Amino acid sequence: FCSNGVVAEISSRLIENPYRNEEISIKKNISSIFVLDGHNNLVVRNIGNNNNIVSNRSLAAFDLFQEKNAKKLIFFKSKFRKRYKFENYLIREANKRKIDISRIQIIDNVKTTKDEIISIKSLIKKDHITERMNNVLITNAFHMRRSINTLENEGIKIEGYPVGFLSNEENIRSIFKNPMNWIPTTYNFNKFNIVFKEFLAIIFYQIFWLTNERTIKNF
Repeated sequence: FCSNGVVAEISSRLIENPYRNEEISIKKNISSIFVLDGHNNLVVRNIGNNNNIVSNRSLAAFDLFQEKNAKKLIFFKSKFRKRYKFENYLIREANKRKIDISRIQIIDNVKTTKDEIISIKSLIKKDHITERMNNVLITNAFHMRRSINTLENEGIKIEGYPVGFLSNEENIRSIFKNPMNWIPTTYNFNKFNIVFKEFLAIIFYQIFWLTNERTIKNF
């Protein structure tokens, strides 16, 4: 049941739709761009029929950084990712784009979204960002809702820049009518599995931030 294209598409739309149709209008005066760690940071692929969507978080970050002339580009790296490979990739990309390496920062040894949120809050407070300056968060569309909600719970206002949509732009009626979408596939099962885990994570984070007295507000 969870392996057919209809179920996978509907579930991914439920979690991504707030951002699928949203106009991304990032202002010019960006202070910092925060790029959350993710499994597809080093993978380049186009999603659906929209060729101008860059699913790779890192490349999308570099593009936005140059377009808006942001002050800092901050990447988070999981403790499970080999640092030298990730650093080399970022350095090569920065050199290719003629970006000053000193404006790029890597925060490593994070394990969860919570760790990344703690770091973002700390960095924003440390840099004394004024209200006139914007901070931007880049992550996958399915992960954006949890990330933004968690930051807002901590009083951090940040602009979301979603990439790597799982859902496509096909009309929902045509999805139901296409018999091929009802055939179970490994791809659709993996797609549903990602979304299902994210829904569980959203519920967990809501409970954690509402009930845990030792939240990162005291950080």
